[in-house]
Formats: sequence, C-alpha cells, structure tokens
Amino acid sequence: MPRLNEIEITNAILMMLYGAPGVGKTHFLGSMGSRTLILTDLNGMATLKNPVFRKQYPDCNPFVEVINQDKNPSLATAYDAMTNIINSYLENKLDEFDNIAIDDVDFLRASAMNKAVTINFNEGRSKTKTKIKDFHIILPTQADFGTEMGLVEGFISNLASVCRIFKKNLLVCAHEKIIYEKDKKTKDEYPVKYIPHFTGKAAPEALSNDFDLVFRMTRLGKFPSVIYKFQCHPDEKIAAKDRYSVFKTMEDNLNWPKVVSRVKANIPPAETSADSNEEEED
Repeated sequence: MPRLNEIEITNAILMMLYGAPGVGKTHFLGSMGSRTLILTDLNGMATLKNPVFRKQYPDCNPFVEVINQDKNPSLATAYDAMTNIINSYLENKLDEFDNIAIDDVDFLRASAMNKAVTINFNEGRSKTKTKIKDFHIILPTQADFGTEMGLVEGFISNLASVCRIFKKNLLVCAHEKIIYEKDKKTKDEYPVKYIPHFTGKAAPEALSNDFDLVFRMTRLGKFPSVIYKFQCHPDEKIAAKDRYSVFKTMEDNLNWPKVVSRVKANIPPAETSADSNEEEED
C-alpha cells in the first residue's frame, strides 16, 4: 500500500475558469498551446485567430473539434458526440496531446438538455418532446432541468476521472452566474454570490469538487494595457479554489504555462518569485 509521500498528485491539473463574457477565458485557453484538444461550438474561437492573440502565441495550433448543436432537439446527438470524440483521441492520438479544453459549458448544457428531453420522454417523465415548437424551440419542464443537470455533472465527473487516469490536463471554461438578494427596505437587488453558471443551486459547488483549481476571471482596462485578473481563493461572494495552495488570492495575467509551472514547483505563494507574472514561453 502506498503512503502519502509516494503518491504523485501533479500528473493532471484539473481547472475550471469562469467569468463574464469577454473577459479573456478563450485567450487563456489558447495559451495551453498546440498539444491541446479543444471541444467547442466555435463561439469565441475567433479570439484564437485575432492579431493580438497570434502575436503573443504565433505557433498555437491545437486540435479543434467542433460540436454542432442539434438542429432538431428531438434527435439529440451532440451530447454523445463529445464523449465519442474524446474516446477517439484517447484511442488514436494519445501521445499527440496533453490537454483537453471545453469552451465553454454553455454548449454542453444545451446538448445535455436536448438529450434530457429525449430520455424523459422515453421514460415517461416529461412530454416536452411532443411539444417542440416551431424553429425547434423547446420549453423544458422541471424534470428536464433535473435530468440535464445530472447529464452535465456526469459528463464532467467522468471526464475528470478519465483525465486523471490518462494524465491529461483539463480546462473547463464557464460563464459566471450572479446570485442577487433584495434589500427588505429599499427593495433594491444587490449581488451576493458569483459562481460558475450551471443548472441547479447545488450544481456549482458539486461540480467544483472535480477540479483542483477554480478561478474567477475579470479584466481591467483596454488594449494594449489590459490586465487580466484571477481570483484563486474564495471569499464571501466569490467561488474559487486552489487545492495546491500555490496561488495568491488575486493574481494578474496568468496563463497556462504559469499555472503549470506554479503547480509543479509546489511553492507557497508567499515564496513565489517577484517576477512570477512575467510572460513565459507557450
């Protein structure tokens, strides 16, 4: 039986990165480099083609697998296609990539909802499939949302396990969800929590258990002086996590090589060199 000191814990880095649209999540994802498999519906991929990104990472040429959304929700195939694609790469290109990236979970959630509608119809839990409106618009029931949530959680949990087994790093990008409360006197709403956007109240915390790093990303300023901000530890409002304890609460201008370097070095943040935010090679 192995002891704790004999277990290697940095064989795979599992990270969730979330934030508002346009803060730079795809730009960060692109810093993973060419030995990366990206699953995407192409939303946001223009970032990896723009001059600013190409100047910083001119040799970035990852595998990009486009997940086409189901044209007809009653014929759901996109959800299963993601699993099939990942399995194919693990079987046929195992030595050609080090990282798997999902950009972003919105298309995963949409694909899961379409599959949920079919599952619930077949099992008699929902009749949504018989009520699909013109232009293939679905009006999901509470049962459909519950099944969708289970499918998303199952997909991410299984993917995290696969990445640990095959020693592949994982990055999942998500939009943020802002939870508001209403002031009893003024009736004004104010934000009380920022979390990754998943269906269900408990889902963000449950899903974060599969990741070693959960960072919230924001940005300040405009090009060329933009600063990318990362909150790496939680507070009363922000969901975040650093199981390695190698990042400060707030970090500026991180990229994937910096994240990997910090984790592998296993140096507490107080001991991190002053130049840790300088650009490193892709």
